[in-house]
Amino acid sequence: MPSTGGWTRPGLDWGAIHRARAPLHCPACESQMVARVSVLGLRHFAHRRRSPDCPLAGESVGHLLLKSDLAAAARAAGWSATLEVAASHGGWRADVLAVSPDGRRVALEAQLSPITEHDVCERAARYEVDGVEVCWFDDRDRPRPWMGAVPSLHLT
Repeated sequence: MPSTGGWTRPGLDWGAIHRARAPLHCPACESQMVARVSVLGLRHFAHRRRSPDCPLAGESVGHLLLKSDLAAAARAAGWSATLEVAASHGGWRADVLAVSPDGRRVALEAQLSPITEHDVCERAARYEVDGVEVCWFDDRDRPRPWMGAVPSLHLT
């Protein structure tokens, strides 16, 4: 199936998903979801009803799609990837936690909203304490000032 707006899943037809009457549920909060197409033509899932307690609530379609693409890339490289993984002590929450076959853990952070260099470095240090590597991803027109301070990639 051709990719539209970053969403692709081999073997699944978006039209069938979009028209499906079968219940879809949020992986983070179990609330009911619906498949939508934005005014820009981006395919995405949204909560049927506002869900303020969901850890995914308030994230932009672009952020959700980038997280999905990061997880797909990690899986294509032979790693496992899970979205929205939090440390048991609450010190960090990874957009995507990728784990290599030998157990190496890397947090993949889709950083599309503004953030200071200090805050990025502080968050990276919290991952480091737990032995988790981190890489930040941004796709804005201009690279962010913090990009040289932490492992990061500017996507174009």
